[in-house]
Amino acid sequence: SLAISSLPSVFALASDGRDFLVVALANGGHAIVVTNQGGVIPRAEAIDANQSLANPWLAWNGSRYALAYTRGFFLSHTPPEKRVTLLGSSGEVLVAPFTTPFASPAILAPGNGDVLAVYNANGIEARHIDNAGTISDAVLIRECSFGVTDVAWNGTDYYVVSNVVFRIGGTGSIALPSDAQAFALASGRGAIGIAYVRQQPLVAIGNPIIIFRANWELIPPRRARAVRP
Repeated sequence: SLAISSLPSVFALASDGRDFLVVALANGGHAIVVTNQGGVIPRAEAIDANQSLANPWLAWNGSRYALAYTRGFFLSHTPPEKRVTLLGSSGEVLVAPFTTPFASPAILAPGNGDVLAVYNANGIEARHIDNAGTISDAVLIRECSFGVTDVAWNGTDYYVVSNVVFRIGGTGSIALPSDAQAFALASGRGAIGIAYVRQQPLVAIGNPIIIFRANWELIPPRRARAVRP
């Protein structure tokens, strides 16, 4: 294993397809490049100096990273700000941190030249963040009272997790067992993988024992034209 930081911190992690970028949020946030050869290259400058940062999410858009996070204020009644900054492949700040209109901390998913930010706002909303840091108007992608917990992109479509898994632009939700819960998404070669757990009772002497088993579902690539939210 590699030691990449001596600071206790919350981390965000993403890859540009070759190396990895880790952002440690302690002391204003610091970027650390981990090369595909195992090298560790920390950057000394803070991303958002002298601030308390939380809720990080990092995604690669094909040429740079987008980092979304929440900035708090010590000893202040000012509400925390939901912020975004754009970083280069070496962790350098390309677009200075700025406050977003996100109603809650955002989850990011990579795209082709931009990043999709998904968050809760009386339903689930989505906005695109382009290469210059411009944020699009909000689009309501689902009316529900459940929070969003994961987003993935397979090269053509975005899939979102709330209490169910659904495709943006699709109708209904992905067919999964009714007792499926705790979803996580991953993408690869145009497909989407869904990991989830199900309760399974075991017959035992006395009271039944409930165990949880992990399950996997694969959604193959669609041939239909993608829908952009």
